[in-house]
Amino acid sequence: MNALSKNKKWLYIFAVDVLLDLTGILFHKEELRLVTKPLIVILLLIFTWRSVVEKNKLFRLLITALFFSWLGDVFLLFDVAIASLFIFGLLSFLIAHIFFVLFFLCVRRQNQVQKIHWFIITLVVIYLMALFWILNPTLGALQIPVLVYAIVLCSMFLSSIHAFNSAKDISGKYCVAGAFLFLLSDSMLAVNKFYHGFAAAGFAVMLTYALAQLFIVIGATRFLNYEHTSWKK
Repeated sequence: MNALSKNKKWLYIFAVDVLLDLTGILFHKEELRLVTKPLIVILLLIFTWRSVVEKNKLFRLLITALFFSWLGDVFLLFDVAIASLFIFGLLSFLIAHIFFVLFFLCVRRQNQVQKIHWFIITLVVIYLMALFWILNPTLGALQIPVLVYAIVLCSMFLSSIHAFNSAKDISGKYCVAGAFLFLLSDSMLAVNKFYHGFAAAGFAVMLTYALAQLFIVIGATRFLNYEHTSWKK
């Protein structure tokens, strides 16, 4: 039995925790979410730590990205009561995305990828400009922080697309899907918070966020174990 299969139980526990967290959102059980939301990334951290055989540079980048994601989750859990925590949450996820970008850049280097997808880059830049144009009137003092965050988030998505050679690469499919869902989740969060609230926003944001982290972790751990285990220490 390989390391990933042996540790699947942590993914099952993760799935149960996400379902409980979504239940807490639907039924406004904030006391439940005090437990379930921080556990989402913690369970993925445990799965990653136990599943990856070689604790190399790529592994450390991934773990660091997950740690700052967890920190962001904790800060945003209390941002309604303490408004300033939103900035700390934004900063934590900004750092997380920077480490995800570094991870994907290292994967790209390892895979010796040369191709640049200019069409996709153009589409993402247009999307970024359109989203910021929509949000800008209501951002106030958060204009620059949100713009910087959006640029880094889009860079994370683009770096995942450019990290893998083949469309048939299973690890790449998971990572790109996860990065896209991260972009979608944060976009919905921004629209709901700064532009116009919409029904079931909390549920949609958390569902796409949890799946984003899950897919990135599955893709990354698969890559680390099965495809390139000899990355520099």
